[in-house]
Amino acid sequence: MGIGALRNQPCPCHSGEKFKKCCGSPERSIDPATGMGINVSLARRVISPKECLAVVASLRSSLKHFGVSLPSNCELAHMISELEGLATAAATKAPFDRRALEAFQFIDQPARIASTLENLKRVPVPKEKLRILRKRVDRLASLDFEGQAQDTLLELEVAGRLAQAGLSVEFTEPDIVVALKTGRVSLACKRPRTRTGVVRRLEEGASQIKDCGRPGIIVLSLEPLLHTKPGGTRPVQWVARTREELAARGRRRFEALIDTLTPDGRASAGRFAQVIGVLWLGFVTGFVREPPSYTRDWFCLAMQNKLYTGAYGPLSRIARSLFRGGPA
Repeated sequence: MGIGALRNQPCPCHSGEKFKKCCGSPERSIDPATGMGINVSLARRVISPKECLAVVASLRSSLKHFGVSLPSNCELAHMISELEGLATAAATKAPFDRRALEAFQFIDQPARIASTLENLKRVPVPKEKLRILRKRVDRLASLDFEGQAQDTLLELEVAGRLAQAGLSVEFTEPDIVVALKTGRVSLACKRPRTRTGVVRRLEEGASQIKDCGRPGIIVLSLEPLLHTKPGGTRPVQWVARTREELAARGRRRFEALIDTLTPDGRASAGRFAQVIGVLWLGFVTGFVREPPSYTRDWFCLAMQNKLYTGAYGPLSRIARSLFRGGPA
C-alpha cells in the first residue's frame, strides 16, 4: 500500500488514529520500506539487545532450575522467541518496523515472569503452580476465563516480591502465608475479571481467611479491569502520547475503580473480622507514541480494616515489601 493510500487508514502503530494524524504527520519522516512514520529525533529503542537477552537467559535458567519444559506453541515460549527477535533486530539496527512495535507488548510480561521466578528460587514452590507457565499467561491476549493460570501467576508474583523483600513465605491456605515478627499472616490473592465480581471475590477472600483461623490480608489485582472497557470482557490496549500521560490516566482509572467497588464494611463486619486490610494492585501497560515504545506503570493502595485492632503494622509491612519487591 502506498503512502497516499495509507493516509486515511488506521495507523500501524495501533494508536487508534488515522495514519495522517499519527505516524504520518508532517513533522515525522516516512520509512519508504515499511510505510511507518518515525520522529527522527526520538527514534530509539527502549531496551537494548543485551537487556532482551538477559531476560531470555533468566527465564531459561529459572525454567531449568524448577524443571519446567515449555511446549513450542505455548505463550511464554512465544514471548521468549519475540524477545530474541527484538534483540537481533536491534543489534543489526533494523528499521523500527511494525513487527517491532507489535512485539513490544511481549517485553514487559516475560520480564515480570523472569523476575518472579528469580525471586522464588529459594522458596519451595508446588509443582502444580509452576505448570501454569505452560498455559495461557498472556494477560493482554486473554483474561483466562477458562482456566486459573493467571490467578496462579498472581500468587507467584506476590510471593516472589515478598521473598525478594526478605520475608519468609510459603504456599499454603488460603494462598500464601507470610511470617512476620508479630506472627503469621495469611494472604488471599484475588484477580476479578469483571466489576461485578470484585465484591464477590473480596467476600470469598474474607471467608478463606476466617476459615484459616489467623489474621489475613486480601491482595486484589485490578489489572484485568484496567485492561477492559466498562462492561467488556476482552483485553484492550492503552495508548498515550507520553509515559507520564499513561501513568496519570492509569492512576485516575485505578482510583475510580476502587471508589466505586469498595464494599460497605458494616454490611460484612462479621465476615471481615479477621481481615487486616485490603491491598489493591493495578498495572497499566500500553503503547507510548513519543518515543514509540511499550511501557507500564503499576499502583498499590493499602486500605486498613478499621474494625481490626492493630491492623496498621502488619498491613504496612506487607505493602512496603510488595512495593519494594515489585517492578522498578
